[in-house]
Amino acid sequence: MVKNQDERDATLRLLRKYADTPMSFADACLVRMSELRRNSRLFTLDQDFAAYRRNGRERIPLLAPWQGAQERWNALVL
Repeated sequence: MVKNQDERDATLRLLRKYADTPMSFADACLVRMSELRRNSRLFTLDQDFAAYRRNGRERIPLLAPWQGAQERWNALVL
C-alpha cells in the first residue's frame, strides 16, 4: 500500500506544479511513468508534453508528429 500511496503523492505533486498549464490526471500519470521508466519515450499528439518536465527539469523524450513541424514549415516558406 505504501508504494501506491507514494505514486499517488508523486502524481498529485505534478498536478500542483502544473496547475496553471493545465495538466490532466492522465497527463500527470504519464509524466510519472516516464520518471519511473527512464529509457522510455512517450508517444503523444498533445503539445502540452513539450512543457512538462520529469524529475523537476528534465525534458520527457517524446515521439510526437508535431515535433520539428516549425522547422519543416520554415524550410517550405523560406
